Amino acid sequence: IPFPNFESVIHHPRFYAEHNCIGLFAQGNNVREHGGGEFSALRTWVFAQLMWNPYQDGNALIEEFVSNVYGPSAPYISEYIQMARESVKPDSMRFSIFATLEQMSYLTPDFLDRADALFDQAEKAAMGDPALLERVRLARLPINYARLQFYLVGGADYLSKDRAPIVLEAFKQTLHNNDIKQFGEQFGEDAISEFIDQVNSTPEYITEWQILGPFDNTNRMGFDTEYPPETEVNLAASYEGVDGEMIRWKPYQPGSTGYVDLARTIRADDVPGVAYAYRTFEADADHTLQVGIGSNDGVKLWLNGELVLSSKSSRAARPGDESVELPLKKGVNTVLLKIDQLGGGWGFYFGLKP
Repeated sequence: IPFPNFESVIHHPRFYAEHNCIGLFAQGNNVREHGGGEFSALRTWVFAQLMWNPYQDGNALIEEFVSNVYGPSAPYISEYIQMARESVKPDSMRFSIFATLEQMSYLTPDFLDRADALFDQAEKAAMGDPALLERVRLARLPINYARLQFYLVGGADYLSKDRAPIVLEAFKQTLHNNDIKQFGEQFGEDAISEFIDQVNSTPEYITEWQILGPFDNTNRMGFDTEYPPETEVNLAASYEGVDGEMIRWKPYQPGSTGYVDLARTIRADDVPGVAYAYRTFEADADHTLQVGIGSNDGVKLWLNGELVLSSKSSRAARPGDESVELPLKKGVNTVLLKIDQLGGGWGFYFGLKP
């Protein structure tokens, strides 16, 4: 994923030197032997230069590297790096290695479109020099990966279904040409092939729900507390929620992906809570839906009033963490989800598998 933390790269070595630090462990975003981390060679070279002399001009070092490594493509690579750096400067920007896709608000469709336009020009400038062209395509790899990641979670604005095979093929070709076999040292060599399989079988995400919450979840008691929606769903009713606040059902306003963001809908803080999501499915005949669910944190699911899934988990939401079969009957079927919140993100994915 594009992670333009160049301000830290060029300024932190001097900060530590001025505070009498005698050793510095710097990570350049590379996976030993079989990785292709974003601008890992650039980061490593700049880190090394600044650890030898932390009072050098970090911006000049970046430009020196880009000019010498990318030749005629350098102006477009430099412009991309500067654009990426500017995108994470606003004080309101969440910028963390632990952020979810939805929290990386700098990764907008417009950002990726502008990046692709610059890389198109960089590739054109590199034509006739196969080695340079491959270096440019390696630098472009995080852009393709970001589009595929958003596609995987229902981000049609980031990558359309028609264009997905083209981007996936370019992604796979760059991996092959650079012998990239791992996403990171903590992941096995099967992770890449599993990711490609997931892209090829991306589900249809359901984001039209009625949402209710928050109910109390102190000491996580709320997960197993039978709140009123578990006995009867009445979309016109009001209920007493956390701290005595009266809460009502309200329609969810979808975001840019298939993630149903309860923190955005109910409350943005990290206070524990419980929320419900409700909708109906109409079937022309009896049939079974294959559903993949990802939740942050735990999840319960009722189909037509019958509990069919209970997972008291503490996790970030990932599509397909749970797989469940929903045997729909002819006519109207009801689905009720219960999602609890322990801290951090709060939401879920509900995807219909192909």
